[in-house]
Amino acid sequence: MQALVHGAIFTRSPSSLKHTAIFIGGSDVHAGEAILAEVKKYLIPAYGLRVSVMLDPNGSNTTAAAAVRAATRHMDVMHTKALVLGATGPVGQRVARLLCRQGAHVCVASRSKERAEKICQEIRSQVHDAKVEAVVTGTPADTRKAVAEQELVISSGAAGAVLLPRDIRAECTTLRVVIDLNAVPQRGSKAWR
Repeated sequence: MQALVHGAIFTRSPSSLKHTAIFIGGSDVHAGEAILAEVKKYLIPAYGLRVSVMLDPNGSNTTAAAAVRAATRHMDVMHTKALVLGATGPVGQRVARLLCRQGAHVCVASRSKERAEKICQEIRSQVHDAKVEAVVTGTPADTRKAVAEQELVISSGAAGAVLLPRDIRAECTTLRVVIDLNAVPQRGSKAWR
């Protein structure tokens, strides 16, 4: 890793470094984060010798950032109650963390309370004073309870998954913004659900 990073730095003049970047992609978010940590070890910012570094495995960071940015165009998320569906996946985790950093009260949803709580613990370790809690959405009744009183819902489930059915969404009168990051209709459906 050192040879790659130093090769990017020392083969250019200091004034040209702003035109150089290291992009970390792939499909394994945790492996990408480990690579990012390793890359950062070999940057030399004290002497102005660094390049840009971007981590975006499977587009999870850019998708999450775009979703939170879209929400902020319609509401002040700092004082918002938000529910992140599919929050145990890479995009959902990042959406939840970004919302917590913005000051939102975030409910991390999963079919498994243990998995949702694990994500909450990770967010708490990264975001000081994060207002985050785990909620279960394994059944329609669980989902109704989780969405009640929410103002923002961001759904980041797998392709074709319906995490917030139309009837449950219609029952929640407090919802102001709903963002579905999965634009793939459920298999066999002719209309959006």
